Amino acid sequence: MGKPDLFCDDLRIAVYPVEELERRKLVLLFFFIPIRSFTDYPGYQIACIEFDERERVRRYGTTTGYLGLSSGDLRFYAKEWIQTRDVKKPEHLLSPDKRLGADAGRRSVTYRASAARRE
Repeated sequence: MGKPDLFCDDLRIAVYPVEELERRKLVLLFFFIPIRSFTDYPGYQIACIEFDERERVRRYGTTTGYLGLSSGDLRFYAKEWIQTRDVKKPEHLLSPDKRLGADAGRRSVTYRASAARRE
């Protein structure tokens, strides 16, 4: 993936902007007659990779945000994404393996955080 746009040492998260999103909005009259449409603020899909104490990938995922791509905004995305770590998903959204408590299919990833910082 190359060098991340932001690496938060205190959070141990590498942040990569993936793509720019275009959000379209529709103006309705009486909730069903379309009058016009327009594009809203540009959004960005952001990939986040969290590393553990031994610099191995703990988890990864994406988030969508409608701020900019400055380092402060990327740090905000990272903090927002890390808060989802401790949120427990409802059981009906989990895969059948996780509902049963099986660890089948879990693979370890050997990507190192130090390699992301050096590149």
